[in-house]
Amino acid sequence: MDTRPNIVLVHGAWADGSCWSSVIARLQAGGYHVTAPQFPMTALADDVARLRQVLDLQDGPTIVAAHSYDGQIITALGAGAPNVAGLVYIAAFGLDEGESLGALLSQGPTPPALAHLITDKQGFGWLPEDDYAHHFAADVDPIRAKVMHAVQQALASSAFTDVMGVPAWKSLPSWYPVATQDQAIPPDAERLFAGRMGATTIEVPSSHVAMVSHPAEVRLTNIAADAAGDPTPGQPDLGASDRGARRRLGPGRPRQHQRGTGTGSAGPDSRNSRWPDHRPMIEPSAGRSCQKVLLATGGGNRGRPGCGRSGTLQELR
Repeated sequence: MDTRPNIVLVHGAWADGSCWSSVIARLQAGGYHVTAPQFPMTALADDVARLRQVLDLQDGPTIVAAHSYDGQIITALGAGAPNVAGLVYIAAFGLDEGESLGALLSQGPTPPALAHLITDKQGFGWLPEDDYAHHFAADVDPIRAKVMHAVQQALASSAFTDVMGVPAWKSLPSWYPVATQDQAIPPDAERLFAGRMGATTIEVPSSHVAMVSHPAEVRLTNIAADAAGDPTPGQPDLGASDRGARRRLGPGRPRQHQRGTGTGSAGPDSRNSRWPDHRPMIEPSAGRSCQKVLLATGGGNRGRPGCGRSGTLQELR
């Protein structure tokens, strides 16, 4: 019997499904059924609906891998995705309950890749070509980086103000390839996300788009095999440290979640977690559904979203 899971790949903001091309080729060569749809980026609810649409087409257990902003999409699945067997966050946001992207990004200096974000009249953010090539995709061949810039999916500003409900990673096994040279999400923030979700962590010496510049090192083939309980011959068992806690492929059997047990552990309580500049990430604010931004720094914040609310993610389920 074929125990290989389906693989669904979720592209991030300022990219599209083609960014997975090299990863798809590797997975298909390994016999995996792969789907890498386009996501509208018009609203988080729209993106979650697209992911659920694609998941409904899968005929068995499925590993869902997301990049960048779209970590928020897979997190927003909550416990309502019965055929999802595991989550992979590739240089991606892994929000906890009550957090929003805008609040987190406002904690410190704007990352270089987002320093000159352009917001159009419809409220969508675009990356300029120079920042894309030199910061967002800094280790990608310049010609390919320009092509990626040309096909980028702009992101609706409303995506930054939605507040996370109960995250999916609390009931599903997770893996986290950290991009150690990331200039869009600080690598230490990625380690923080991985640590508090108890993810098996992989360090990849890449820019933000690790799946483009280092498709082999993100090791999705190994992750899928390991999740199925069949590590790739000659390759390390990526989940050995979490073997007893992690569920195998198959619907309806959530693992016992333990905060801060991954190789990139950041501590037991996400509310006391620190952003890489060692300032508190967020602080609960009485009477507000969003979280109060502690430190909104100046400089380079053109087009940067702040904290606000357009509805909680509970309603997306």
